[in-house]
Amino acid sequence: MGSRPDLLNPAMRSAGVILPDGSSLQVGATRQAQRVAMSLGVIEKHFGLSLPRQLLDDELPTVAVSGRPT
Repeated sequence: MGSRPDLLNPAMRSAGVILPDGSSLQVGATRQAQRVAMSLGVIEKHFGLSLPRQLLDDELPTVAVSGRPT
């Protein structure tokens, strides 16, 4: 968890991922991808993460097994 486990809580609340009462946004399976995308967006913004635009034009491998993307 690290030394600051609540570091992103204010940003997650602002994005609606963490609700005002401290609970997590509960969604059905069809909206799960949206919740994950919201969470990743908060993390990317907070830490200044981004990929060069040229990489986004092609499909990115998500897992490499024995040196080959799957």
